[in-house]
Amino acid sequence: MTRLMMVGILGILGFCLALNIRDSVYRIYEFFVNRGPFAPGPGFSPLIIRIVGALIGAVSTWSFVQGLTS
Repeated sequence: MTRLMMVGILGILGFCLALNIRDSVYRIYEFFVNRGPFAPGPGFSPLIIRIVGALIGAVSTWSFVQGLTS
């Protein structure tokens, strides 16, 4: 049951990241640009972070629903 709750929370966080709740995308981007051990490449942008957040949210939500129905 705890694994199922963690997957559900990860799904919610992924969608919050995709919707840029409280400027989370820009905070993550600035963290890696300013404090990271290396500079991110040109493919790293807030849009990419949103897309990855949406994918994580969709996959985690699907897994959560599968866990509830099984």
